[in-house]
Amino acid sequence: MRVSTGSGSGSHSYGVTVTFTDAAGTTVDQATTSVTLGPDAARSLDVRMGRPALAARVSRCAARATA
Repeated sequence: MRVSTGSGSGSHSYGVTVTFTDAAGTTVDQATTSVTLGPDAARSLDVRMGRPALAARVSRCAARATA
């Protein structure tokens, strides 16, 4: 996933959560990481499943970033 910031001053920390769901919408796994970015910055993040053995059950994922 890619996280980017707008203009401003100073750096900001963001928590990023990715939820992996199956075809029925049931959560299969969830992974969380954090990143600190300065103004007008962007970074690609590799957020991996905590239980990769369940990857075959995943049909969708959704990412959420919070400051």
